[in-house]
Amino acid sequence: MPSDPVSPIIVKVVEEPAPTVGLADVIIQAIGLTGALFLGAVLLGLLLGGAFIALRRLRPDNAFNGAKSEHQRLGLGSLGR
Repeated sequence: MPSDPVSPIIVKVVEEPAPTVGLADVIIQAIGLTGALFLGAVLLGLLLGGAFIALRRLRPDNAFNGAKSEHQRLGLGSLGR
């Protein structure tokens, strides 16, 4: 007894759609990136500023250590003289 030909069954797998990216999402991500860059710049500035101050204090011939400077003051800061 011959059997009827079997027709193939086609199954379509539907994936979830990609999430939409709105204008608010783009702005929030841009602010986050800008904030991270700003924070990095501030930290780098503080680190380098502290290093410059520390190097200046470690030098033996500076005014911070009480050593006499070889430079002569012009006295421009006082108006009463």
